[in-house]
Formats: sequence, C-alpha cells, structure tokens
Amino acid sequence: MIIKMTNEHFRKNDKKWVLEYSEHKKDITEQCYNNIVNAKSFFRNLGGTERHVKSTTCNGYIVTHITSISPDKTAKSIYQFYFS
Repeated sequence: MIIKMTNEHFRKNDKKWVLEYSEHKKDITEQCYNNIVNAKSFFRNLGGTERHVKSTTCNGYIVTHITSISPDKTAKSIYQFYFS
C-alpha cells in the first residue's frame, strides 16, 4: 500500500487564516500514518483541537483528513491522505 500525504500550514492574521506553506504529496510509511492519527488524544491533552474525517478507501474506512488547531489558536494544519 502506498500512502501519500499533503499538508498545509496556516497562521492567523487578524481574523483570517493565511497560508504559510504547503507540502504536496510526499510518500509516508504506515507507521508514520499511524503515529499522526494516534496523536489525537495527546494533542487534545495539550489544549489543542483536532478533527478527523474518515472515508472509505482501498484500505477500508479510515482517517483521510485531519484538521489541527494549536492550543493558542494561532496556527492551523490540514493533513490529507491518499491511498493506493
């Protein structure tokens, strides 16, 4: 199975999210994918917000989209996963 990930990082400018940088479709391992998905409880314990969206893929019904907002509400990251 091949897992590709894209991520975008935003900073809050006044009341709008401004794109800082983005990385397009880099390959990751299954272990890296699992580490990213399983960090939800740790991140929430720090005071951040993390939302997972699941959808049906060739690997089953799993997380394909993650939105994370930092504890101080000034940074946001969006991760999207593609499976083949």
